[in-house]
Amino acid sequence: MNTLDMNSAIQRRVTSFVSGRVQGVGFRFHTKEVAKKFAVMGTVENLADGRVMIVAEGILDEVHRFLDAVENPMAGNVHKMERFESEASLEFSSFTPLW
Repeated sequence: MNTLDMNSAIQRRVTSFVSGRVQGVGFRFHTKEVAKKFAVMGTVENLADGRVMIVAEGILDEVHRFLDAVENPMAGNVHKMERFESEASLEFSSFTPLW
């Protein structure tokens, strides 16, 4: 396995802050359903300021494909999705909406 292959297998965390009309429109449910199709673990929750926070861990390319799949069908509601990458904590065993 070359270095590129090894790096692509490293688990990463991406914390995404989603703004727009994303609360009260089924965004958390949508995110949970999309997560079932990807090898990601983490949470999605509403924030007091009206945004939604998604914390997803997995292989970096897979996490970004997951976030793209969450955002694309909801594009009319999403005004901005900020993504911040960090080391994975490996604290999650599934993908769970926080209510």
